[in-house]
Amino acid sequence: MRFTQAADCPPKRGNFNVPVLIGLQLTLPAILMATIGIGVGTLDALRNGRRRAEVAALIAWLAAPIGAVVLMGSTLYGNFRQLLFITPPLFVFAGITLELLLGRLRSRVAQAAVAALVLAPGILGIAQLHPYEYVYYNRLVGGVRGAFRSYELDYWCTSYREAMEWINEAAPARAEIAAAPPELVASHFARPDLLVFYAQEPDDLVGRDPTLGLGCGRGNNDIGFFPGSPVVAEVAVDGARLAVVRDLHSLRAPAGE
Repeated sequence: MRFTQAADCPPKRGNFNVPVLIGLQLTLPAILMATIGIGVGTLDALRNGRRRAEVAALIAWLAAPIGAVVLMGSTLYGNFRQLLFITPPLFVFAGITLELLLGRLRSRVAQAAVAALVLAPGILGIAQLHPYEYVYYNRLVGGVRGAFRSYELDYWCTSYREAMEWINEAAPARAEIAAAPPELVASHFARPDLLVFYAQEPDDLVGRDPTLGLGCGRGNNDIGFFPGSPVVAEVAVDGARLAVVRDLHSLRAPAGE
């Protein structure tokens, strides 16, 4: 369980454009090899005519969507997940570089070492971030810790499952739990006797008697989610808060207490 005592910190502003996010969310070997592969593949196609149509199609597959989004100023949600279909050509170009590199190495040991170096950042990221692998950021931004408060991490609020495991153990019978959207994710993992309801503002608590509140770190919402109530637990990975549990008893205290 990744629950620790936590302190709020102010949000920072970040650059959310597609090329930057691609450069920050893919592993460094993948970015380097894809960049080299684009150059190698393009030069080979221009000089020797080899795979000219294939290379042109891959470049168009990659450049057209990115260019359209950048030029039109399109709004995307959840990092570049709406453009995940552009990643195949990137990996094809990375494969061109890997094929060229391995072809120059005759030693199987050297080839295995290169393959291990290429795969290492991704494998380490999976091991470190599980089960939140999709929040991965590379070292160009300082990893997940560096991306925290600047870029979206757990935009699906999958951390609500782990947070609800803590609430299920701590909450009294038939307690009401205030949850910031997507509250349906939280309610799916709640104990049968718990009542999880939508709450984002104080007015949402009218007629309610919540014991605990659950907020997601998406859009730094964990900071604005009833900030006057103390944090009792959080879900965090690599120093980045994904979800926060707050004690809402103080909201029910009579004036003057």
